[in-house]
Amino acid sequence: MAYFQPYELFSTEDPLKAWEIGDKIGEGSFAVVHKVRNRETREIAAAKIIKSCNTSAIKEIQAEVEVMMRGTSHPNMVTLNATYNRNGKIWIIMEYCGGNSVYGIYQRLRRPFTENMIKFVIRESLQGLDHMHRSGLIHRDIKGANILLTHRGEVKLADFGVAAQLTHSRQRKSTLVGTPYWMAPEVVYDGATYDSKADIWSLGITCIEMAELKPPNSSIDATTAMYLIPNQPSPNFAKPSRFSPEFRDFVRRCLHKNPAKRPSAAELLAHPFLDGAVIDEMQAAVQEVRGAGSKGSWAKAQRELEQAAAKAAAVVAAKAAADLAAQNAADSDAAAASTAATTAAAIASEPALVVPAETRGPAVSAAISAPSKDDLAAQLRSQLAAARAMELDLMQQQQQYQQAQLEAARARRARAQADSDARLAARASAVSSPSAVSSAGLLRERNAFSPRAASSASPKHHSPAKLAHRSAAHASSTQQHFIRM
Repeated sequence: MAYFQPYELFSTEDPLKAWEIGDKIGEGSFAVVHKVRNRETREIAAAKIIKSCNTSAIKEIQAEVEVMMRGTSHPNMVTLNATYNRNGKIWIIMEYCGGNSVYGIYQRLRRPFTENMIKFVIRESLQGLDHMHRSGLIHRDIKGANILLTHRGEVKLADFGVAAQLTHSRQRKSTLVGTPYWMAPEVVYDGATYDSKADIWSLGITCIEMAELKPPNSSIDATTAMYLIPNQPSPNFAKPSRFSPEFRDFVRRCLHKNPAKRPSAAELLAHPFLDGAVIDEMQAAVQEVRGAGSKGSWAKAQRELEQAAAKAAAVVAAKAAADLAAQNAADSDAAAASTAATTAAAIASEPALVVPAETRGPAVSAAISAPSKDDLAAQLRSQLAAARAMELDLMQQQQQYQQAQLEAARARRARAQADSDARLAARASAVSSPSAVSSAGLLRERNAFSPRAASSASPKHHSPAKLAHRSAAHASSTQQHFIRM
């Protein structure tokens, strides 16, 4: 693998000979970032490819590479793997952080970080900054988007494109660089100088960013924010009471307007807020985000499974070939050595090749007993087909259930309609018989308002025949009354 040499920043070799280029994972004005894989070691990395460079840009890139070279020994800084300058493009191959950035995590979660998550991120970031500051470097662009996480939740400082290199510990910089909302007051002041304490201010702003999903002054434009930063009091939490006294004190110290009174990274590492910082919650958040983003289509799943099968078969074949060649390497007979080489090549192309038992090693035996690439792919296709069939069957069952539910609902509505029609018919029949209506109404009226019935504790019950006789009598008297009228 073509790793950089201390005396030579960029290799002129073709990077595609050493690295397979994969999905695009980021893009900027001048560069694009791809996931890449080393052809020899299968190591996954990230390739920052700068499209075109002038003299000024090349100097900045060289400075970034030099910073990364000096920080590759620290676990909280992104590791540099290789650099290339080929066909007018500069490739920077660096450690791939598959857990997203701090900014990307809270954007995907749509919720602020807890104090436990914040203290872990800040402690790890401070360790990286302390290493940089002791090495005479200033990051100058600390923010959530430039603090990366591995798939295990480990914290890595990244994006050293504007990092400054100090040749002496007392040297200060005066260039206006960074992201406005995270800039320290001394960076914004016209003509003022600054040192590593500017990174501490930016880290304090990042604390508020993680706790409130945005940095202070983010609701106004960047130019106005740059004016306000040096001319207004130090920013604070929107609702300070929500946070612990230790966290509030930590942020207050980071955001002291006077950089001379701002603590160093080493001093902040001893702050009580960072006591008990653990990775657990951060790991869970990373896995939650990675799990939410891992859902894909059936076609994508099939491609990935078939690719995995092909790679597994190729690895088995390669190991088998190497094993057989190693067993015969000590053989002094040239003919036997030639036969071994031919057999190894054949095994590499077809791991199911039959090899005499006396020449087999463990890897060869495993290769022979293992299914071929085509068999593995066929098995995977069969499993996917079975899964699809099961899914279709479940969908059909669900449709049948829904249809049965609809039919049952229709039957209930039909029965309810029939009952309603029967009641209406009965009422219509009753209305068509005036004597029955009159007698029934008079009977209910008499029973309801009779003083004797109201005063009696045990109302008298009459037989149906007697009630019918009284109803008929009332009906007759009512008809005579109507006739007289």
